[in-house]
Amino acid sequence: MGPDFSVPVAFLPGDSEMFNKPGRSKIVPKYWPGLSGLLLGFLMLWPFAALAESEEQNLVATPAGTFKAAEEGKTLSRPGGAVVNSQGRIIVVDTNEDRIVILDKQGNFSKSFGKKGRRDGQFKEPMAVAVDRQNRIYVADTGNQRIEAFDPEGQFLFAFGKKGSGPEQFLRPISLAVSKDNLLYVVDVDNHRVAVYDLEGKLQFTFGGRGTGEGQLQFPLGIAFDSEGYVYVVNTMNFRIEVFNPRGGFEYNFGEQGDTEGTFARPKGIAIDGKDRVYVSDALLNLVQILDRDGNYLGKIGGESETPLFAQPFSVSVDRQGRVYVADRGNDQIQVFTVK
Repeated sequence: MGPDFSVPVAFLPGDSEMFNKPGRSKIVPKYWPGLSGLLLGFLMLWPFAALAESEEQNLVATPAGTFKAAEEGKTLSRPGGAVVNSQGRIIVVDTNEDRIVILDKQGNFSKSFGKKGRRDGQFKEPMAVAVDRQNRIYVADTGNQRIEAFDPEGQFLFAFGKKGSGPEQFLRPISLAVSKDNLLYVVDVDNHRVAVYDLEGKLQFTFGGRGTGEGQLQFPLGIAFDSEGYVYVVNTMNFRIEVFNPRGGFEYNFGEQGDTEGTFARPKGIAIDGKDRVYVSDALLNLVQILDRDGNYLGKIGGESETPLFAQPFSVSVDRQGRVYVADRGNDQIQVFTVK
């Protein structure tokens, strides 16, 4: 049975059996009989078969660490994502534990804050985190339909938002990003839009809206900026990436439904590095594609193999050194890679 493309929510089990499209290179390998099939099977068992590589760009992703542990006796549980602040501290959303975990540069546990609840500083299924230039921490408190702000040590500052579809309301805020001009972009999944706030929580403007046309969104998830400030939104159930100018005006899009290079089955997270390479996670294909800003395929991390690298990868982020952080939710860990 092929994949279910109809389910509009964020959390799906992986499905490795995908359909074919003629004339394009598949990014999910299939077995076939004969010598070529035997050769492919051998390559898939090779230890580095799941790493990223592109003949055109010679891109190779190398594992640079895996973070699973929190404090002694505890591990991460379905982490929603991770970002790195200017001090090199790694801020992790530990979704199922309803808290934020802070790790040092080496990935060792430093502290955590938050617990399940509705009061200030508490969370219900938080899914995303972002930091500003002052290292203040912004958390998408998804289950409580709000955004909470904290100082760099996790002390509560303020919160904004409530459940609804009106201005300054959310229906599952699920992804965050802070722009170079100090605006906080919030992806609001079930309102099918992006809401933009200043760093004190005052609404500036929104863009998107449900639909299949250019600039319209269906259950958007990830968000990132390129070096020129353009906004890239993972338009999940339209199976493409939508690109907007900083004020939310539509520019262009790329991608379509599929399992070939540059297409998407269930895109979730997005990040853009200092060279404007675009990383898009796909929870159904269990990989991260590496693309240029026009959506041209450069390489991948993960994919189908005897020992899959990921299980339902969700968000992606990139630090100042270009290291790529992938929230490997199904394996309860954050995986880190360098790409060269």
